[in-house]
Amino acid sequence: MKRSKKLKILLPGLFIIALLFPIATSAYSGSYTFTMSAAVLGKTKHNLANKATTTTAKGTTYDIDGKVTTSSTFSVQLHNNWFTAYTVTGFTANNWNYTKSFGTVKKDGYVINVTKTKAGKAGDYIKGNGTINQ
Repeated sequence: MKRSKKLKILLPGLFIIALLFPIATSAYSGSYTFTMSAAVLGKTKHNLANKATTTTAKGTTYDIDGKVTTSSTFSVQLHNNWFTAYTVTGFTANNWNYTKSFGTVKKDGYVINVTKTKAGKAGDYIKGNGTINQ
């Protein structure tokens, strides 16, 4: 009888802890947007922990008249100072989401720089957005 009473008290408590655990360990997610013909240097600082970090980004290439055109490519960089930067490449600006890993970053504040790595026709530009996730 005593054992049954203890389980009735213990199980609801464990259930509540299990529900609260994801809240206590919630991760960072910061967003960014860009419109560029060559590069965008960020100003918003993202304060990141010393842990694995990814970015999910999507861009679309437009011609000089604003029509969707052939795809350019771009890279995303977490920039801290002259000596600390993490860069991922291989994003195609074709209106699809791509997720890339920076690996484990050092705990600090970072701005996001986005750079076109393959140009299309003269006057084209990329509009896009993304998130930084830990």
